[in-house]
Amino acid sequence: MPTVVQFGAGNIGRGFMSQLWTESGYEVVFVDVNAELVDALNERRSYPLRLIENAGHQDLTIAPVRALNGQENIVSVAATLARCTFACTAVGVNIFPHLASALAKAVVARTAIVANGWKPVPREPLNVLCCENQAGAGAMLRAAVADALALRSGERARRYFEENVAFVDASVGRMVPVPTPELLAEDPLLVAAEPYKELPIDADAWLGPVPKIAALQPTSNFAGYVARKLFTHNGGHAVLAYLGYQSGHAYIWQAADDPAIVPILQGAWQETGAALAAAYGFDKNEQARHQEDLLHRFRNRALGDTAERVARDPLRKLRPDDRLVGGALLCLQHGITPTHVCKAIAAALRYDAPGDPTAAQVQGEIRRSGVAAALHTLCGLPADSPLTALVDKAYGASPPFPLS
Repeated sequence: MPTVVQFGAGNIGRGFMSQLWTESGYEVVFVDVNAELVDALNERRSYPLRLIENAGHQDLTIAPVRALNGQENIVSVAATLARCTFACTAVGVNIFPHLASALAKAVVARTAIVANGWKPVPREPLNVLCCENQAGAGAMLRAAVADALALRSGERARRYFEENVAFVDASVGRMVPVPTPELLAEDPLLVAAEPYKELPIDADAWLGPVPKIAALQPTSNFAGYVARKLFTHNGGHAVLAYLGYQSGHAYIWQAADDPAIVPILQGAWQETGAALAAAYGFDKNEQARHQEDLLHRFRNRALGDTAERVARDPLRKLRPDDRLVGGALLCLQHGITPTHVCKAIAAALRYDAPGDPTAAQVQGEIRRSGVAAALHTLCGLPADSPLTALVDKAYGASPPFPLS
């Protein structure tokens, strides 16, 4: 059976990726550092996945799977990588330096297998799919592996790496909540997720024919899909989170059902959707269907997603290249006034959840210097930016924060 090495047996690894691999006829070999999780997966060779929505749930058994300990069995990890069909990461980019050593050893081993004609010869080349919440993750991992190879390999392995190993970015859209204590009590291996199942990948980065895998969507317009994930999905989530928090909603689904908030969400989507169509060529009707489907998904009560979780770390989410300010700037580039997006930015500037350290930083900056100066310091906006005036106007309206 062909094998996929899946780095990370957490929420995304088990809650999304391995479903695609097993449904498409692959054995999944997880690599993780959680010894209890590794042992449990090896004992059962399967685990349950629950797809949840308001109408009910569907229980799946994901198999065949096994696991390797990424700390204790790096030689086995490298040997498995050397003969796998392809690999996938879902670990967080901060873990990449630890992955690099195993991948470098695998490249050396794979080079020897190919050079000596040993059986079974792995399907060439080796593609590593990077399913991370970070733009340019593939380039980051490639650089880390290249550095590791420079320390321990010869010219032949480095040449093989340059010609036959690809790091391919993906855009993960499935929402997988953190397992609740009740879920873990039912079964420690049980993962719950929404049913949504689409995975756009950068078709131009994949070496060789892209395998036929359930829900995989190779696209040459990958930059467009990354922007749409950021400004439509993440941006819409942020609109609901920050406006929902201002309205006293604990859960995202409550904000998504609020008749005062939904028009602002739809207005923001109309603005950023038009900008995405202008920048990346998305069909406006298809974009509208995507937005309507997202609203339906945001209303999934079973996910239990909280406004505070989605709103957490406003300092990062207010960066000029992130979901709100970045979307508003894209609108300006294409002659669109992002009035509704700026209402969400103003709500994010008012976000003051106790215990959120960057929320406290944002509030402190506004108290010290005012909204316009804070937009320059925190979001990189010049004082004469049209966004500064729009956000300042929305922020300055009398409290409670205006939703109309």
